[in-house]
Amino acid sequence: PQAFQLASRLLPVPPSLSPAFSRKILFLHCELSLALHQPELALEQAARLETLLQPAAAFSSPEEQEAEAGRVLVLKARCQVMARQTRTLKKELKSVSLPGPLGQTCEFVRAHIEALHSNHRKSIKMLNSCVQAAGNRVFPHYYNNLGCLHQFMRKPNLAIYYFKNALDRLDGSQGGEGGRVPGQESSSWLTQSQVLYNIGVSLLHAKRASVAFDILV
Repeated sequence: PQAFQLASRLLPVPPSLSPAFSRKILFLHCELSLALHQPELALEQAARLETLLQPAAAFSSPEEQEAEAGRVLVLKARCQVMARQTRTLKKELKSVSLPGPLGQTCEFVRAHIEALHSNHRKSIKMLNSCVQAAGNRVFPHYYNNLGCLHQFMRKPNLAIYYFKNALDRLDGSQGGEGGRVPGQESSSWLTQSQVLYNIGVSLLHAKRASVAFDILV
């Protein structure tokens, strides 16, 4: 909240600032809004970001402009998923092909949309495809998402298995027993407390209340 208040002092972005710096301010404000679960406010700033994608003279090359447009697209998609505005988004993302980490994030968003529409098996298939596209690099939130999906499918024991994998991967990426894997960054939006809470809830559904109590505490 304090970071959001400080960032809000920079708005509205004055016209005298360079487009590149203005985009950084708006991206920051969008991320903070999403962290505070205010997707509608983030969408307002994302719309302003779109206006800064033109003219082409504001970028050093067409490739840079295209990459920035991809970042804005994925950001808007994340906002719309959080705001449950997925009716047209599903079709829009299906026709998009983005390279590298942006493409991986886009696929995670698409899998989230399928989960919201109760297409759990399709969501799992998309998550697996995303990991393959990333060179079989396994993300903590991949396991966490699998755990959530299996919990929705009323398979709490499988959910616990995946949540524990997420916890192990999260500990490793933060310099735990296995240390940080080269080239792998931890997922800032997924925390140990969130995964522990998920394990506790699944343990309750698995009728292991005493263990769940210890985990939740």
